[in-house]
Amino acid sequence: MADGRVHDFTKVNFVQMQAAQEGMLKVVSELDRITDQLYNDIKRELEEHWVDGDGNGAKSYFDQRRAYWDSQEKEMGNQLTQAAQAVGLANENYQRAEQYNRRLWESP
Repeated sequence: MADGRVHDFTKVNFVQMQAAQEGMLKVVSELDRITDQLYNDIKRELEEHWVDGDGNGAKSYFDQRRAYWDSQEKEMGNQLTQAAQAVGLANENYQRAEQYNRRLWESP
């Protein structure tokens, strides 16, 4: 507003919105990949203590904790997926609105 006038418009960059949506979905995939790798790394590190004669040991404790971590990971993934879907929907709506408005100003 350097010119002193009030501007009433919204500038939307469709490419950036699409990139944001794709980036959020990549985070979900990457989160899943990283947590699976973490599980394998911990298992390898604790292998000699993984299971004792009674079926207890590190595995028993870790499996209990992993169930909690997995539920939290799933919830984060769901939230990111919903956010990505919302960005995608907003992008589609902005593009439809722009197309509609362009048609209003085209010559008949």
